[in-house]
Amino acid sequence: MNREILINRTIDNIHLLPDWRLKEISDYIDFLLKSFDFLNDEDDLYNETDLIEKYQ
Repeated sequence: MNREILINRTIDNIHLLPDWRLKEISDYIDFLLKSFDFLNDEDDLYNETDLIEKYQ
């Protein structure tokens, strides 16, 4: 499933939620986005050349 389809499907599902659940989802998304912010400042430990086998 490509990104655009997944985004559209998620938005369609969000429209079906009651207001109180929408707030929960919004808070959770904020949490996820902030949770991994610290990784942006870290050096990459591995890259593609470290892979033994590549999956597609």
